[in-house]
Amino acid sequence: MKSVLIGNRTLVYSGTLILRDGESARLEIPFQEGQFIGQETLKVELIFTNPAHADTSVNWQTLPDGSVRFTFIGWKSPVGTALKEPQSFGKFNNEDLWMDLAHYMIGQANVAHVLFSRGVQ
Repeated sequence: MKSVLIGNRTLVYSGTLILRDGESARLEIPFQEGQFIGQETLKVELIFTNPAHADTSVNWQTLPDGSVRFTFIGWKSPVGTALKEPQSFGKFNNEDLWMDLAHYMIGQANVAHVLFSRGVQ
């Protein structure tokens, strides 16, 4: 498959992760040559935490190594939930980077379907 378009965005990664609370997943997503000047790999980390009485939220921060850490707090629905819309979290070569996620719990496992894309929303 050469490319997948979602609206005006080009999909660069999609996958399913199964993580326990506090367990992190680090993804290194290679870009095709020429997609971004000076950047060959998008590095992201995803972590789910479910403290008692926490509101559902997601936040992200850029780490000193240039990777982006996404922390999902209070995501614990057994029937599922998703981001209301894809979240823009940065830019490369004048294109926005986007993350979208659908999630549900099975027992103590966070099942997350995650998509990363680039382009205009």
